[in-house]
Amino acid sequence: MGKKNKDIYNEETEVKENEIATSQEIDKFKPHIETGVEIVDMEPNLGKVVCNEHLNIREAPSTTATIKGIIPRGAIVVIDSEDDKDFYKIVTEAGLDGYAMKKFIEKV
Repeated sequence: MGKKNKDIYNEETEVKENEIATSQEIDKFKPHIETGVEIVDMEPNLGKVVCNEHLNIREAPSTTATIKGIIPRGAIVVIDSEDDKDFYKIVTEAGLDGYAMKKFIEKV
């Protein structure tokens, strides 16, 4: 592996733009290069519980999954994931995490 321009910042080593890196230096950065960088939205994705009385929080995204707890109508939750068709992965204000049906949570 030849020399390449350093274009990655590492907390342990300050890398300056257009500085030439050795093969050994590039190897230190390889995990960062291969995995890429995940961009994270710093604003939480919030939802409000809009069911009749309370909403079941389940262990898995299924209506037959074990209920971990319940939250009342009007509660605000953090929507952690929207990957499932019918369920959000959520976290409550008390720190309870699990799955809740999307149709009972309105994004705010």
